[in-house]
Amino acid sequence: MRTKNMKWFVLMLLAMCNMGAWAQSVRPSVLEYWFDQNYQSHQRIATNGTLDMALDVSHLCPGIHTLGMRIGDTKGRWGVPLLRYFLKVRPKFPGNKVVTFQYWIDNDISRTVTSPLSGEATFDIDVSQLCRGIHTLSYLVTDGRGMTSAPRMTYFLIPTLPPTGITAYEYWFNHGERTRVEVSPQNPLALEDVVIEVRDVTPHEIPADYRFDAEAERVYCNDKVTFNLLVVDDLGHRSMPTPTDTFDMAVPVNPNFQTIQNGDETVVPALPSGVMQGFRAECTPEDTLYWTVGGGRQEFDLYESDGTRAEVVVKELPTGERVFAVVAKTSRIYALCYNATGVVYETQVALSVVRPDGIGEIPNGFRITGITDATGRQYSSRGQSVSGLPSGVYIVHLSDGTRTIVRKVAVKR
Repeated sequence: MRTKNMKWFVLMLLAMCNMGAWAQSVRPSVLEYWFDQNYQSHQRIATNGTLDMALDVSHLCPGIHTLGMRIGDTKGRWGVPLLRYFLKVRPKFPGNKVVTFQYWIDNDISRTVTSPLSGEATFDIDVSQLCRGIHTLSYLVTDGRGMTSAPRMTYFLIPTLPPTGITAYEYWFNHGERTRVEVSPQNPLALEDVVIEVRDVTPHEIPADYRFDAEAERVYCNDKVTFNLLVVDDLGHRSMPTPTDTFDMAVPVNPNFQTIQNGDETVVPALPSGVMQGFRAECTPEDTLYWTVGGGRQEFDLYESDGTRAEVVVKELPTGERVFAVVAKTSRIYALCYNATGVVYETQVALSVVRPDGIGEIPNGFRITGITDATGRQYSSRGQSVSGLPSGVYIVHLSDGTRTIVRKVAVKR
């Protein structure tokens, strides 16, 4: 299908079996055809079996298309649809030129302005009815055949009158805090030449593939950062906030690490999207650290001091709290809490450390009342430690005079 006037020849030869007078009375009577599976726009043509016709394909864009056809007989019955592919090549139009220029402001297509155009031209656009602030200008061109280009859009600013009425502009990244910059003759606002340092960016969220740098105690999140801008006039009026740019960035996140020790409990406010809370716990290799986390559901990741992910066993308590147990391989364990979900007002974190040569935390008012090994042999208590005992597994009894706690302790030498 190379031009509008190219003909399609559809030859329909029906071989009818000799089936008597009934068969002779049934003949093809109508042809239906349609393009690109759009049966709703089908055309119907009468036929007696052979048809020579030209199809208009001028409304189709260049490229591969389909032609669907089916034949009906005099009894009102239809044959199986046939589908054929054809190629419409891109036409060439020597001497074709741009003839008109169209533009509209702030996505208001109903107020499109059309002007003749021949080559390059300069236009004065009336913006007297626009409010002060940042606006958009969209435009396209039309050639001599009536074909239009894809629309393009650019930003422009309507300042206050006199021009010195703009006193400041504010910018921010993503949904972070705004930075205000005062405008002066020494520091003018020129939208095509504003140099802004990218800093204090909060990512939209903490992704699963974030990177933790233990040495710097920083987290890096890959994010598509949005840069937003507005201007302020001398009366304090602000323009509409406008996202002016997006760019990919490995956003650094400061988890604001807190040092937490054996027996400590702490509460932190609910963590919004893109924010992390970190904890660090000094320990000895082979110590077992139990982190109890409550207050909704949140991600809680543990790392060794060299930045490698720690091997963690997680257990959920009937209260809804979760206990993260890790046997330290280094002298420090980092914890990162983020992505709280559900109705969460605060997050509670508690730490309990059990050392291989001790019995862990002893509650206030309790003391060791007995130590027994696996054979039943009893040992005298040694304060709050079993460090003097040989390797083995021991049962330690703690009591406050009315209550008794029994703990199993493994001692390694």
